[in-house]
Amino acid sequence: MSWLSPSEFAEVRLALTEDLQSVMPRHLTTPFYGIGGSDSIEAAIRAAWKVTGRRNVLTFANSYHGDTITVESVSGSGVVAYGDVRRWALHTPDPYDAFQSSGEWTHAGERTLEGIRTTLRRHGPRSFACVLVEPVMGVAGAVPLSRDLSKGLRELCDRYGIKLVADEVITGFGRTGAWFGSTTVGLEPDAIVVAKGMTGGYAPLGAAVFERSWGASLRKTGFPHGLTFGAHPLGCAAARETIRILRQERLVERCKALGAYLRRRLEALWQARPDVVRDVRGHGLLLAMELRAPSRRPARGGLHPAWRRVEPIWSGLRDEGIRVTTIVLKSHRWPSAARGVAPDVADLGSGAVEGQEGFVGSIQGALLQGREGEVTRVVDRDRRRGGQVHRPLEVVSEEGDRLEAASVDVAGGFEEIPPGEPPRGLQRVHDFVGKDRRHSHTQETFEEIGLEPEGGLRVGLLHEPLHGDASVDHREAHIASPECAG
Repeated sequence: MSWLSPSEFAEVRLALTEDLQSVMPRHLTTPFYGIGGSDSIEAAIRAAWKVTGRRNVLTFANSYHGDTITVESVSGSGVVAYGDVRRWALHTPDPYDAFQSSGEWTHAGERTLEGIRTTLRRHGPRSFACVLVEPVMGVAGAVPLSRDLSKGLRELCDRYGIKLVADEVITGFGRTGAWFGSTTVGLEPDAIVVAKGMTGGYAPLGAAVFERSWGASLRKTGFPHGLTFGAHPLGCAAARETIRILRQERLVERCKALGAYLRRRLEALWQARPDVVRDVRGHGLLLAMELRAPSRRPARGGLHPAWRRVEPIWSGLRDEGIRVTTIVLKSHRWPSAARGVAPDVADLGSGAVEGQEGFVGSIQGALLQGREGEVTRVVDRDRRRGGQVHRPLEVVSEEGDRLEAASVDVAGGFEEIPPGEPPRGLQRVHDFVGKDRRHSHTQETFEEIGLEPEGGLRVGLLHEPLHGDASVDHREAHIASPECAG
């Protein structure tokens, strides 16, 4: 069927509703179909306005709920300069904000809940129609709600008569290792909004699915909204087939198993390189690995400083045919740890995850590619004093930032000085003394030194001929090849 008015009865719509009810949490019974995530979010907000008679909507900072002119304000990432700010859309600090301020997740849920209480008190708790949350915040870098936070949200909404809406456009239909992310994090919402996963991306369709009494109220009083292509029969047919395949092939259970495997492997990399990896988080195959920025200096093109480490992982996985998402959240300054720089793990086949040279292998190779995963220079300045050459070695990034945790061992005529007071401006980098040598003005010699920042990396030191003042010899080397362990 090419088209049917959203208000008309169709067997495929009724059949889809029955299929949805069979996988949804039992108390969620009444769907209102749209064409995608943004309009279905708007439908949930309108429905909350209608049954509560209130206006304010509360969401998390750094949340993402869509991109219409209205939902843009509901998302926590800000409104474009030519947008229209909706004053009823209010925001509160999210769990990642709590993690960023304290550096640990243990009390992040409690801190977030206290922030919600403060925001409700400031604006009046009975002015809020709904609280809208993502069970696992996607754009924030796969930040999950804790079970304590989920329970606290339910209690607050019950106390003040606020509708609790879960945005499951990203987390729905198996992504977190359960049919819905709300189940994974212990959230009991009054409505769930779904879209992408419902049809597997093969056709446009979205829905806001309301709990029984809310749905009954809308049926009784009417809910005269909807778009021309809402609940399109083709989209409904695609959704039915998607649910059938998810069940038949046990893909939700597979996501849970593969997600557990992948998380263990990513956490092993985190344990091996805590100087590079700050955090691993998420559920199922909605996972993130957050990388530390090597410095506060932006990468080329004004990109986030952590892009120097993210880019080789991103490009390596792309070459393996694996699509990932890199995320940078807004911040007032560049932090020492990359705020929300998180490859989002999605749509992985068994070979990509389980193969040693697949997904994890690509990440491991990039992480063991030196401290930055970028071209690094070793600058050697010879200073001749009484027949000996004092060589303080600096290890610097391509942009000139010194590496602050390198252990350098030199072979081929260089003698290591026991670590005493490091050269000025350097930290934990050995001093070196080499024998006085003659260098040809026309022939370059090549020696290898070993740069070992926990992983083992071979770097070539290119000896350039001396020019002009023979008391100073400038040399530099570029990364040759990593010796990837394990």
